[in-house]
Parts: sequence; C-alpha cells; structure tokens
Amino acid sequence: MSAEELALLGIDAAQIFYVWSWGFGSVVFFHFLGSVIGIATGVIRKL
Repeated sequence: MSAEELALLGIDAAQIFYVWSWGFGSVVFFHFLGSVIGIATGVIRKL
C-alpha cells in the first residue's frame, strides 16, 4: 500500500508510530518481567 492509500483509510505516520511504539514497549516490558521472575525464582530456590 502506498502512503496515499493509507491516508484514504485514515492511517497516518503518527498512528503507525503510536501502534509500533506500543508493540515495542510491550515486548520490552514482558522481557523485563520474565527476567525479574527468572531471577526471583533463582533466588527462592537458593534459600
């Protein structure tokens, strides 16, 4: 799709960036959450 076709659908660069940033942020968040849970379970097992 071209930029003109996307504009006809009401999709502009700001919306694309907004959705992309939410997706990227959720991936980073869940990676961080998984790391914290992994560290916590490792600490609990050592106790």
